[in-house]
Formats: sequence, structure tokens, C-alpha cells
Amino acid sequence: MDRLYRKSVAAITAALISVFFLFLLTPVNVSGIVLPPADIANVKVSAPDVKAVGEKYIIRVTTDRRAARVLISINKGNPVGMKGSNKNWSYTYTIKRTGTVSYEIYAVDKKNRQGDIKKGSFKIAFEAKKCGQMITRNSQGFEEYRSKKDSSVVIAIPAGRFSMGSEDYSNEMPVHKVALREYCIDKYLISNEQFKKFAGETGYKTDAEKEGYGRVRIGSRWKRVSGANWQRPDGITPINGNEQHPVVQVSHNDAVSYCKWAGKRLPTEAEWEKAARGTDESKFPWGNSEPDDTMANYDNLIGDTTPVDNYSKGQSPYGLYDMAGNVYQWVADWYGKDYYKESPADNPQGPEKGSERVVRGGSFLESSESIRSTGRDRYEPNYRSFLFGFRCTY
Repeated sequence: MDRLYRKSVAAITAALISVFFLFLLTPVNVSGIVLPPADIANVKVSAPDVKAVGEKYIIRVTTDRRAARVLISINKGNPVGMKGSNKNWSYTYTIKRTGTVSYEIYAVDKKNRQGDIKKGSFKIAFEAKKCGQMITRNSQGFEEYRSKKDSSVVIAIPAGRFSMGSEDYSNEMPVHKVALREYCIDKYLISNEQFKKFAGETGYKTDAEKEGYGRVRIGSRWKRVSGANWQRPDGITPINGNEQHPVVQVSHNDAVSYCKWAGKRLPTEAEWEKAARGTDESKFPWGNSEPDDTMANYDNLIGDTTPVDNYSKGQSPYGLYDMAGNVYQWVADWYGKDYYKESPADNPQGPEKGSERVVRGGSFLESSESIRSTGRDRYEPNYRSFLFGFRCTY
């Protein structure tokens, strides 16, 4: 009798334990009780130190219990699934513009039941960290910053589309629309004074210094002149007194090295052209009228470089100086004669490889035809002459 009683008690106990664990582990109806779906417990938005168009925010979410899916709606758009599983989820948001970004997030369980909606927002500001310390808004209406390393004034160029190229020459064809992210570019060409600081701090030797010569035009002929370098552009005359003239006798290699030291880079061809002509397809930085001696240093009118802030009447729509004439400017791209025919519509970077790098802008020797905003030329990366300089971008 006792054995039968003990067996009955054990069976009843086991049954009760099974029912108890079934109640704990399943979200279905048990004795009239239904567990709710998972809710959003926490939202964390992480972003890079530099907040600018084209960069990314990561929105991380944890749920109070396991969820089958978590969905997010950005700026009242259609909900999309976040990546993750169980209680940890994330979504990467690519910045398209500055301002406030709103979101709505909710969890869904295996039965497609939706939890409560979690709403929030975060702000995207174009921070001074990207370009330096903001100093003013220029007469054209664009923000100017002071670069920390080399004290350059840089101008913020807004994101958007512009028309690139022309029908004037085959290597400028076809005219095509290009969309660029927001970026900053030096207002002025890099000066002798700035390059001197770079060389002094780093001990850097240019290609001309290492190889012992630079190229100088004497009469109608180009010659390799011994001792010509950035400190003596013609091989004879020092730069003393010309500290605010653009540095010359620098190769593409030298320009890249300077930009890296300054925490910047060379602009792409597309970035350079947009900064030069704006969005209205102008022939020159100042518009479509032919230049005169108040707008640019060109056509050998002066016969030498001029200070980088000399031609206020020749400013581009964004306020950049010397985007036509004075000295040629190295850009980042490899040269491709037919690249425009295959160039991507968004943020083109130029061909993946090549033997020559692009220069833009013309020089103090060139005619008005050569200082058009769409003009392109190219040289080997170690080429240098007393006509070649550069500016940087972020």
C-alpha cells in the first residue's frame, strides 16, 4: 500500500513540474495567460568622431527578451529589418544630410506579434572637427574653417550634383552629372610659407631635391635646370619675399606627402571641378566672360607666380582663389582619356590605375583656353616644374 502511494505522489509531482516548466518556456496561452512580445529595452546611437555627409551612424538596440525580428523606420520611411538575433540588433545609417533624424523601432515575435514602438531622434551636425575651427561664413554664403595643422583656410562645399566636363575637347566628353558628398577644400593654393613649415618639421626632400633638378621654361624651350626646386624655382632666385606665392617645383608625390602631413588629401578631379565652377556649368570660376588681368594670372601677362590671395575678382562660386591660372594643380586621379564615358555617377575617384596623374587649372603661362574649369592635362607622378603646385581637401 505504501509503495503504491509513493508511486502516485511521484507521478503527480512530475506532472506538476512539467506543467510549470511549460508555462515558463512558451509564449502561448497557458491557463489563460499570454506572454507579451519583446519590447525595446535600450537604444544606443554610435557615430564616428567626424560627422559628415556620406559617413555612417550605427544604431544599436537591445530587447527585454528574445525577438524574432526588430524593425526600424527612419524619418517615417518604410520599416526595414535590423541585423542581429535574440536580444542584440543593429542598423547602419548612412548620413545623407545634416539635421535631425527620427526613428521608430519595434520588435516582432515568431507569431508576428508587434511590441510597443520606441521613438527617438538624433542630430547630425557638420562639426568643426572635420575641417578645423569655423571662422566665418564668406561673402558667397559658405562656411570657412581654419585647418589646425597648416593653418589653411578651407571652405565647406555642400553635397549635391553638378555637370562635369564639356563638349570642347574629346578628353572632356561627355558632359555628365556627378553627385558628390560634402567636403572641404583649401581656399588658397599651398604657399611657400606652408611648405617650408612642412619640410622643416619633417625633413622632407622633394623629388626635385633628391634628383637634383627641376624643369624650367627658358624662352620657348623646357629645360632640366640643376638646383631648381621649391626653394629656388628657377634654379637661381630664392623664394625670400615670396612666402605667400604658391609653392612650385613639387611633384604629385610631394603634394600627396604634404597633404598627409596636414591631415588632408588631394582633391579628386570631380571635387576640384565642382569647387572651380559650381553647379551652373560656367566656363570659368567667375562665369562665362573671358578673363582679364584683374581675374587671373595667365597668358604670361606677369611672367611669374603671384600671391595666392591676389585675384578676388576671379573667385569661384564658393569663394576659392586661383582656380584658373597662376599654377597648375595636382589632383588625386590617375588620368584616363575616356574615363568620363564610364565614370560612376556618385563620388568618382578616377581610374584604378594609370601612368600619369591629372593636373587642373592652367598656369601663368597659359592662354584663356587652358584655364577653363573643365580643362584637363596629365603628367607622371614624379614630374615637377616651376608651373606646378596644389591645394588639399578633406
